[in-house]
Amino acid sequence: MDGKSLNITEDLISKLKEIIPGAFTEDKINVEQLKQVLGESISTDTDRYQLTWAGKNEAYKVLQIPTTETLAPNFNGSVNWDDAENIFIEGENLKVLKALQKSYYGKVKFISIDPPYNTGSDSFIYPDNFSETKEEYLKKLGEKDEEGYMTREGLFRPNRKENGQFHSNWLSMMLPRLFLARNLLKEDGAILIHIDEHEQANLSLLLNEIFGEDNLIGNIIWDKGNPKGDAMGIAYQHESILVYAKNKEKFLSETDLSRKKKNAERMLKKASELYKLLNTIDIPAEVKKVHKEFNLPDEILTKAKRKFTLEEINSQFNTWIKKQGLSGGEAAYNKIDENGNVYRLVSMAWPNKKKAPDDYFVPLIHPVTNKACPLPQRGWRFPTSTMKELLDKGEIVFGADHTVQPQRKYLLKENMSENLPSILFYGGSDDSLLRNLDLEFENPKPVEFTKSLIQAFTKPYSSDIVLDFFAGSGTTAHAVIECNKSDNGNRRFICVQLPEKIDEDSDMFKKGFVSIAELTTERIKRVFTNSNASQAQKLNFNNKKPIGFRSFVLTASNFKIWRGDMISSEEELLNQISMFNDSIKSNSASINILWELVLKSGLPLTEKIEKVELDKSEIIYLTEGHRMAFCLDKFTPEIQAKIIELAPSVFICLDSLFNKDDRNKTNTQLKLQDNGIEFKTL
Repeated sequence: MDGKSLNITEDLISKLKEIIPGAFTEDKINVEQLKQVLGESISTDTDRYQLTWAGKNEAYKVLQIPTTETLAPNFNGSVNWDDAENIFIEGENLKVLKALQKSYYGKVKFISIDPPYNTGSDSFIYPDNFSETKEEYLKKLGEKDEEGYMTREGLFRPNRKENGQFHSNWLSMMLPRLFLARNLLKEDGAILIHIDEHEQANLSLLLNEIFGEDNLIGNIIWDKGNPKGDAMGIAYQHESILVYAKNKEKFLSETDLSRKKKNAERMLKKASELYKLLNTIDIPAEVKKVHKEFNLPDEILTKAKRKFTLEEINSQFNTWIKKQGLSGGEAAYNKIDENGNVYRLVSMAWPNKKKAPDDYFVPLIHPVTNKACPLPQRGWRFPTSTMKELLDKGEIVFGADHTVQPQRKYLLKENMSENLPSILFYGGSDDSLLRNLDLEFENPKPVEFTKSLIQAFTKPYSSDIVLDFFAGSGTTAHAVIECNKSDNGNRRFICVQLPEKIDEDSDMFKKGFVSIAELTTERIKRVFTNSNASQAQKLNFNNKKPIGFRSFVLTASNFKIWRGDMISSEEELLNQISMFNDSIKSNSASINILWELVLKSGLPLTEKIEKVELDKSEIIYLTEGHRMAFCLDKFTPEIQAKIIELAPSVFICLDSLFNKDDRNKTNTQLKLQDNGIEFKTL
């Protein structure tokens, strides 16, 4: 364990070695051999279609620098730590994404982010001096004030339009983060990015480079229904949502990309109410309304009494449908059949321009006239065998006579979802919802809209991980909670947010919140608390545990880092050696060291850890399934015996606990190996 995050360059080289081992000579890429293997598929021309900008090479260099930083647990900022499956991380998202590589590489199903739109007033991290050293860049990247909040004097600052590298700065900020995000996706995973007109074109090209244009799933238009009032030209009332898969073929084979029809339940309920009137004697609702409004004589009501037929019920249902403002996919279900089912009619014509096979031209016979009904010009959509099955199931509807072409019946109860369309209409806000939480955010994304997207890209019962590394107001976390509440799912979230200072004139600052990360954490806390309180009032047949989240903070490593690149004299070498008499920093708490080892061992941040105490100073930390055990405070013969009894696969111990007694350490290693336990010291 080298104490660093995944080395991106080494990871890419190892993958290339697996695919094209012949392209390497003496462990280096042989470009000429690579050209020979790939033949005409490789291009070395400088004049070709590509996205480039000032600082692109430097952005790749930033990507390639591993981080030594780690994540420290914040127990006070968490809810139900022991059983929590969700994660919130306070910290600069580039470093956090690097820190997560070993634990979450290829494990995230869905990434949803709302990055800075680069309008000219956004603040984000970017380098503006590409000649500075790596050390200078990393120092500025982590600049904070005395209280630990990100400052705008470092790299976190506004990117003004007057800046000569306005678009370049934004692209340099996005490139390494998107590359690292792709690593975290499962093979059937996808990323969804909100963006407006300022950088939509550039973002499309950047995503083509990182994900491959063949993995574009689509560009969703979010129509907010409210044009921008400060527009100088065309008043935009929409945003773009770009969607890319890690592997499009696998994504589409595993993901339905559908959404629940928002009003389907309400439509079925209304239909059920109307169907109950079938064959009853009553007065139409319209007559009752007119009678009351104009104070008409009661005999009008008596004369208006009639038996409710299916035709009358369908008429009332149609009238109700037209007043509801339903989507086209919902409004098409405007009929009620003799069994009370809500349905729509769909053409069964062959969908292609080419003529169908002969078996698709067998006519249907009208059940009343016994005459053949008209055939579609290019034939039926289905062969004879399928048409017979549909007839037997009552899913083909005939007209009044044989002159009308039959159609297929689709029941609403069997089609409660619809394909995700390319245009989504949603103009609502969460003002009332946030007021109830007694919190305020600047331009928060609506929970209901975000929830619908998460449900389209994830499955309820697959423990899908949803990642948002521009967490902002915490809408993604809130939406995941609401998704699980509505369909009893088990999705999990990982949200990352900078400790960016809040405006001191804001109401939230006056209420004691100093950073956006604090405010986001508090929102997630309140949502979980409310959800658990609501669940506690219900009968708990499934023995469901309260839900929660674990909070972590990005911090410097607890281990001293060997800096060979900083040694230029014998004196500096001696200083480095003296520092490493003990590799642990003096102010490091055992619990923080533990979680750094968990993270850098590739275990998830939700890992369940058992604290095995022999006495107050003899402690073993044991992970779930006995995969790993850690000893951080004291090592004794009693601890060694307990380790052998617990039989973890790997035992990690601090080297300093052996007090430079190499014989004792060697004997320990041999005993553990004899018992099938891998032994590591740090």
